[in-house]
Amino acid sequence: MERIQKAAVAMALAAALVTGVAHAEQKLGVEVYAGAQFLPAKSAYVKSAIGADASCYRTTDGAEAVTAYFARMPGFSSVERNVLRRGKVDVVVHPPAVDRKTGVASSYTVFCIMMATE
Repeated sequence: MERIQKAAVAMALAAALVTGVAHAEQKLGVEVYAGAQFLPAKSAYVKSAIGADASCYRTTDGAEAVTAYFARMPGFSSVERNVLRRGKVDVVVHPPAVDRKTGVASSYTVFCIMMATE
């Protein structure tokens, strides 16, 4: 019986690999932008500042690409220039910050998936 269970698990895994089915990371029911890196300190800061669940990430892709990715997801609509909303979940996309001292822009776009505050 154990051999049959192991074989069934192996077949399911093989089928997923062959068909390309993969389960992407999700936060608050929203699929996270592919390849984005979780920012634990930024997430904790945003959670404490707004008092709501928030997960923040960074990517080397531009803010336009990140915004377009979330805008293509069913149910999201633009609330403000850099804020998209679906139900009670907001995605806030921040373009690369510019260092005030050097004038050099960061190479990262930061975005946060959070509970809407309104």
